[in-house]
Amino acid sequence: KTIQDAGIQIDLNDEAFYQDKTVWDSIATNHTVGVFQISSNIYRQRMPRLHPQNIQQMAACLALVRGPCISAKTDELYMDIQNHKKSVVYIDPRYDTVTKDTNGICIYQEQIMKLGTSYGLTSSESYALMKAVAKKKVEITKKLKPKLYAGAEKLGVSSNIVDTIYSIMENASKYSFNASHAVSYGIVSYISAWLKYHYPAEYMANLLTNAYISKKEDKAVEEIVSECRRLKIPFLPLDINQSD
Repeated sequence: KTIQDAGIQIDLNDEAFYQDKTVWDSIATNHTVGVFQISSNIYRQRMPRLHPQNIQQMAACLALVRGPCISAKTDELYMDIQNHKKSVVYIDPRYDTVTKDTNGICIYQEQIMKLGTSYGLTSSESYALMKAVAKKKVEITKKLKPKLYAGAEKLGVSSNIVDTIYSIMENASKYSFNASHAVSYGIVSYISAWLKYHYPAEYMANLLTNAYISKKEDKAVEEIVSECRRLKIPFLPLDINQSD
């Protein structure tokens, strides 16, 4: 709940802690070496376009930049909307409410389940449908699909809208991620970015120590050293009088 060292105490339950614009701006660059989850080249290429400015958006980034989403170009669609190159496609008020935090794109398992309940399925049926379409269990899908249409009809939703919603759910199941997992990771990503931004020498020293202890390949150490130099953190040459 708190980080305390050398007289510095940070309250991780304080909402204001997660609203440091300088930290968010540093996350939205390709200089994220050593930041939890967004250190790889594939993230560094995308972070300026993803440009998260809060934990919800950070979570979406972590859910989107994965193989299945990239293959489906879901990440590209999200980034184009984020950068005002494309507009959110509004389908139906129920769908739009469920996907309002993800630019109108269904990217989470929880969203698939919420869509099920929004269009007439029970919670258990929605969970079963999400699992069934993800694992291509046709017999379960065939059983639940008519229930979705019947439930939507009772709500006055046209079959054309339900066709679209069902198609979205079916496609999203191929790459959807767990939202609670993404949010938790997003919080840790922000905390690590905060520490790197405000205490770069201490943070990078820790990264180097961990890289050596875990016997990571030389490339990882070189990358950290290179980032230290970009941050203007100096290195002493080998010196028996200075080294610990």
